[in-house]
Parts: sequence; C-alpha cells; structure tokens
Amino acid sequence: LENLPTKGTRMWGSQQMAILWGGDYVAHMVQLTAKEPENGELDIGTVELTRGGVVTGKVTDRTTGDPVEGVRLRSYGGLNQQLEMMGAVATKTAKDGTFKLKGVPPKAHTILAVHPDYVSDFDPMQIAMSMQGQSKSEPIFADATLKAVRNIELTPAATVTGVVLGPDGNPVAGAKVETQDPMAMMRMFLGAGVFGAVTDAEGRFEMTGLKQGQEVQA
Repeated sequence: LENLPTKGTRMWGSQQMAILWGGDYVAHMVQLTAKEPENGELDIGTVELTRGGVVTGKVTDRTTGDPVEGVRLRSYGGLNQQLEMMGAVATKTAKDGTFKLKGVPPKAHTILAVHPDYVSDFDPMQIAMSMQGQSKSEPIFADATLKAVRNIELTPAATVTGVVLGPDGNPVAGAKVETQDPMAMMRMFLGAGVFGAVTDAEGRFEMTGLKQGQEVQA
C-alpha cells in the first residue's frame, strides 16, 4: 500500500507504538522494538492490514426531522483497547446530515453519535464493554460485503441555568454543580454529555447537553 495515512508514534505506558490509520483499512498499532535512528527513519517491517467496512447514513433532529451538521460519529468494537479509547474510526456529518464512516472493523457493533446540542442515546456500559472486547451485541455488518446503513435520530438537549446561594442568601462563587447520573464521567469521557459546571463570581452557572428531566445538585 502506498501513501498510507499515519499518525506517527506515541508512548503507551512504557511502550512506543506506531499507529497506522488505514483510510479504507482498519487502524493498526505496531509496537516498536528499536530506538528511532538519528535520521528519523525506522523500518517496522511488513505490516498486514485488514480492509474495513463502510457505514453510511444520515443524522436528523428527532423533533423537527431536520438534518444535523457537525455530528461526530465513532465506531466501537473490533479494535484493541488503546485504539478504541483514541477513537480511531471517526467522521462528522455534512451540512445535509449525511456521513460516511470508513475503515470500520468487521466486528464493530456500536456507532456513537455526539453533538453538543443533542443528547446521545447510548448505553455507556456497552461502550465500556466494547473497549474491553467483552460486548455481546450483534455486529454492524450482516455479511461479507462490509456495508451498512445507519440513520440516526438525536434528541435536542436541555439547558439548565441558575444561581447558587449560600445560607446567608448571598451568591456562592466557585461552587460545583453536578448531574445526577452515575455514568456522567463515562459520558464526558466520550464527549457525549456533561459532568458538571462551576459557578462564576455571581454564583451563576449553565449546563447544557442534559437529558430532559435530568437533575443537578450543588
């Protein structure tokens, strides 16, 4: 393969890894066993890549039916944990809400759609299990053609604003306001929600990306 996109090298723990982003191929990580020479070149030998699948579709607003631009989509399942955490397979929707996700692993089973103005409908535990290779969900691709269509509807997110007051009735600056969601940290890690906010000098705060009816506490 010529002109294969790469993301250079990075350290993972004590190991230095070369990451190959294959375009139409599944992303691959190669452990480097030798130090990089002074000329900046390092021969990693022959690497076999697996051709990935293609997922196409459209993302729309569940309330209005309008297309949603700028939605970030990532696939999960079929990669090692390091690449799963990095979001190695990702794309964004175009102005008309359509997307084309390439290089999807044949055993992938989850598509996560994220936008700051919308609530992402997904099970955080399912994503966590995917990263550990323990998911029992059905794969996205039904056959060897490795092609699938996924049309996704997103629900507009709610925004909460308010002021935190102390026992004396005065505004409290720097107060933490958090969501009542046991999986909030996982959602924030995936970029699919908020964990909390901090009040300004006048005790005011604003939190968006919340589900309708989701509670917050200071």
